[in-house]
Amino acid sequence: MGVPRIGEDGAFLGHVGNVIDITERKLAEITNADLTRALQGVDQRKNQFLATLAHELRNPLTPLRAGLHIVRTAPGSEAAGKVLQVMERQVEHLVRLIDGLMDVSRIVRQRLELRRKRLDLRTGGDAAAEAHAGVFEPRGQTLSVSPAPQPLWAEADDVRTAQVVSNLLVNASKYSPPGSEVRLSLQCAAGSALIEVRDDGIGIAPQHLKAVFDMFASLDQQGGRVQSGLGIGLALTWRLVEMHGGRVWAESAGQDQGSSFFIDLPLAQSPDAVPGPGAKDGSTSSARPRRVLITDANGGAAQTLAAVLTMAGHEVRTASDGEGALLAAASFLPEVVVQDIGMPGLSGYDVARRLRQEPWLSTAYLVALTGRNSSAPWKQASMSTSPSRPAPSTSSI
Repeated sequence: MGVPRIGEDGAFLGHVGNVIDITERKLAEITNADLTRALQGVDQRKNQFLATLAHELRNPLTPLRAGLHIVRTAPGSEAAGKVLQVMERQVEHLVRLIDGLMDVSRIVRQRLELRRKRLDLRTGGDAAAEAHAGVFEPRGQTLSVSPAPQPLWAEADDVRTAQVVSNLLVNASKYSPPGSEVRLSLQCAAGSALIEVRDDGIGIAPQHLKAVFDMFASLDQQGGRVQSGLGIGLALTWRLVEMHGGRVWAESAGQDQGSSFFIDLPLAQSPDAVPGPGAKDGSTSSARPRRVLITDANGGAAQTLAAVLTMAGHEVRTASDGEGALLAAASFLPEVVVQDIGMPGLSGYDVARRLRQEPWLSTAYLVALTGRNSSAPWKQASMSTSPSRPAPSTSSI
């Protein structure tokens, strides 16, 4: 804003005014607008994720409920046998879904750890292919496996490497038409193990080849197709492969042209080395019957686990709270204690400390049972033992 300056003779001498630089304010307005749009996008993705999660969790419940009715009304019939197979597939789907969500939580909190050991990556590929045969059969799809002619030794987590291959196989089946073929191949390439999963499915547009690995991304949104899925499988695969020092990428000629997903993992420096003494040699050993105490505030879960262990030949007792666990342990003298951590009254940590104070229970195996995603405090609570006794094994379910 300014005003003219006039001399005594009436001549125009210029303007007098103030100038305010509002560059920073305008930049802040632009930044705030971008931030608002970003937050709106995150909120939209969150709402879409929650809606998809509810859908994914609800879908298996209908066949499970119907299957229970058939098994209850016609046990031992041919229909009951068929519906049990359907129920098993639905339960496996729920387990994979929940495991994936727990892994996402571990990654966000930086709690995901690898348990590396020397292994032949071909074993993980074979295990994943065998475990997911039931995924392809209902859709009439076939899975072809082309293993590497030589061992592919790597320092890797066998469970996680099988998981990343499994994620790619399930993804290939989901986005491929019935009756199609999915191909899994493993080979050695320039000192690395190259794993490829190829399908003849809906394909991926070139601009989305990287975005498919984003958390909560979904191929159906990008390809305009209606498909199920939370969009976490490929994101987990990316993170797990990255933690192994490898890389993963996708290739596709476009929509309806199929896709190929590649995993490149570094091989061990001495690929010809034999596995260590802890490696599996394919042999199995039978476990002798044990006295097992199960403590779980969820009575149904405790009774179900007790039934499974009893069928396996073990002697089992159950308790519903910490005080009951201590009383049962004093008379039953269990060799294995499966202990729920989160209980009213005495927690699992408290029970573990009390059990370790009893000389006749100092060598019992303690197994932490929890639906929560944590285990560190349990290790501190349960590993104290007498120096003259061997340390007990502790694990988390």
